Amino acid sequence: MELEKLNKQLKEEAVCARCEALNEMGANMGLGKAQGDGLPREPEKYTLQGHRGKITKLVLHPFYNIVASASEDATIRLWDYDSGEQERALKSHTGIVNFLAFNPNGKQLASCSTDLSIKLWNLETYSVQKTLNGHEHEVSAVAYLSNGDYLLSCSRDQSIKFWDTISGYCLTTLAHGHTEWIRRIAVNHSSSLFASASKDETICVWNLD
Repeated sequence: MELEKLNKQLKEEAVCARCEALNEMGANMGLGKAQGDGLPREPEKYTLQGHRGKITKLVLHPFYNIVASASEDATIRLWDYDSGEQERALKSHTGIVNFLAFNPNGKQLASCSTDLSIKLWNLETYSVQKTLNGHEHEVSAVAYLSNGDYLLSCSRDQSIKFWDTISGYCLTTLAHGHTEWIRRIAVNHSSSLFASASKDETICVWNLD
């Protein structure tokens, strides 16, 4: 019992120390005091409404206060998450938008869809810069390499494609790693490796070099 009491006391002291550190950090940054353990509290700051179908993907801009959302209504919407206002609706796909990715410099957005296409959006003009066609079934996900000049995509056609985002050309197709729908891909920080995950219950790790 004494050990339990001591353990509880130590935990309380640790929480207090953490709160004091957060408050001090907030004060140094010109912020108010942290609330308790620093976790978010209800109610939500904003509820963003506008889509007319299920939302399939959210992605945060690497630099600005923008969140992009994809939906089954075939649209992409850009929101200012500080103000809660919709900035723009991007419409070009003719099917469900499955996935989104900002390129590392934040000037381009890639989207993929059940319409078998990938679209590269210019975020200065909010227009489609390139449309990448080549997959034979819906495109599940996309991922930029760290330099932003290349893009990977995976599809229900069991293939992975490697694209040049400047020319829009497919440089190579990997079609022998999985035997089922490839659902997701992820690139490591140095862009030397990437992983693909499939409905065949396997993950493949690929050497980009």
